[in-house]
Amino acid sequence: MTVFLKDPGYNERVLGGETVQVVYIDRLFLLNVLVDYLLLLTAARLAGVPLRRRRLILSALLGGAYAVAVYLPGCSVLGHPVCKMLSGLAMALLAYRPQAGRLRLIALFALLSAALAGVLLALDLLSGSPRQ
Repeated sequence: MTVFLKDPGYNERVLGGETVQVVYIDRLFLLNVLVDYLLLLTAARLAGVPLRRRRLILSALLGGAYAVAVYLPGCSVLGHPVCKMLSGLAMALLAYRPQAGRLRLIALFALLSAALAGVLLALDLLSGSPRQ
């Protein structure tokens, strides 16, 4: 009988006989900052409000820091769905200054984020990637 060993992927390492996933914090931070900025910018453009790019960048940096914090030891509670929603709300409150249509902007940001998550989930399921 031939036994084939599973070859770990590019971001997996075998430690003590167990396969663990390696997360590159710098890439995680930069990707999240970029995506968060684009989502915030798109919501503002769709709503037709004046842009405050400095506020958008600060908010995107907050989102990137949150994404990194989720993977830090002892911070796993930040991965809870309620914490994720609160961080998105904090990002939107920081990005969009108090104005009449602020609630609409926050809802638009949430809808765009959910739509992106749905598209990425669909692409992942269509790719047929194995589940663990």
